[in-house]
Amino acid sequence: KNAINYKSDYFEAYYNLGIVLNEKGDLNEAIKSFENSIKINQNSPEIYYNLGNALQEIRDLEYSIKCYKKAISLNPNYGSAYTNLGHALKEKSGIDAAIDCYKHAVNCTPQSDDFHYNLGVALKVKGDLNGAYDAHNKALKINSNSHSSRCQKLFLEAQLCDWDSFLKDKHLFSTLGTEKIEIDPFAAIILEDSPERHKLRSQLYVKNNYNKNPLPLKLKNGNKKDRLRIGYFSADFHEHPVMYMIGQTFELHNRDKFDIYAYSYGPPKNDPIRQQIKNTFTVFRDVRMMSDIEITKLARRDQIDVAIDLTGYTQGGRTNIFAYRAAPVQINYLGFPGTMGANFFDYIVADKNLIPENSQRYYYEKPIYLPNHYAAQNNSLTISKETPSRKELGIPEKAFVFCAINNSYKINSH
Repeated sequence: KNAINYKSDYFEAYYNLGIVLNEKGDLNEAIKSFENSIKINQNSPEIYYNLGNALQEIRDLEYSIKCYKKAISLNPNYGSAYTNLGHALKEKSGIDAAIDCYKHAVNCTPQSDDFHYNLGVALKVKGDLNGAYDAHNKALKINSNSHSSRCQKLFLEAQLCDWDSFLKDKHLFSTLGTEKIEIDPFAAIILEDSPERHKLRSQLYVKNNYNKNPLPLKLKNGNKKDRLRIGYFSADFHEHPVMYMIGQTFELHNRDKFDIYAYSYGPPKNDPIRQQIKNTFTVFRDVRMMSDIEITKLARRDQIDVAIDLTGYTQGGRTNIFAYRAAPVQINYLGFPGTMGANFFDYIVADKNLIPENSQRYYYEKPIYLPNHYAAQNNSLTISKETPSRKELGIPEKAFVFCAINNSYKINSH
């Protein structure tokens, strides 16, 4: 600031001030500072890139995308700009646009293991498991210590039922994500049956990614509300296993005692499940284009008493909302049945099969035990009248068939 006062057209000072303000979390002021720098110098790709990053933080995707494209026009080999453009396009336009950008980033800097990692994650979301596997393998050839790619590679081997390759890395399982370098806690679940190390992984993941200062909670004015306000937060308010399970629960809330709010930050899929669910809430909010802190502030204005995270560390989760503290009481439920490893989640809804009493020490959250089964179920679903034959299913006529109606990564050779 002193440098700018001394020399008002010092674009590097505006740029550096923007970097510091961004790191401090003062995003709006950082954006102003980057814009002031651009007014003086319109030929620096780094300024546009960092402006794009700050804009993406506040979910101004349109403006963010323009900035990344401008940075690339000034430096066609700017791999990081292609990568972050991919992140923004994934939110706005879908996974295909993102994959194209990640491929450009890899072409710009083929020796970046991070760029191969991003491509691998996107290809997995697309359903191209073999392409994702190749991308993570390339990342590991560049950097054999890439714990993130190692974990994703193992997860893909489990999905592909390549159990021989999976077990070749068994000697690494106990240290992956438990020491200094975090890994995706959801992908790590398939590594081993070790609640203690899963807690360590979630704890490290939170420490490195969600170290936010909560917004101060205001004291209540003493006016008691007629109904408790419950906020359900999810990326999956559409045709998704979580909604098939819990959809009926929303309908069955006692409206004399509860107002229920939905905060949807997933893709705006206009399918029958979403339409049906929307009508069950007191208020349904599509907050996909809002920043994490804006969603938190909205929940505060809505006077939510209990915030329930239905996504956790599964795809599309927005854990920062809870790090900022969206409500006085915050609960982890259904989407991620492991511990979130965070002191900003107060409870987890469970049963004594999911978390036996002697396993409570492996959870940050206190368990709220349901009497029989923790997972909500929809008892109004009808069973199909059509029963396929063994021949139609491609299984032997005379054989005992073991069935696991699950994703393949939940099955292993031992």
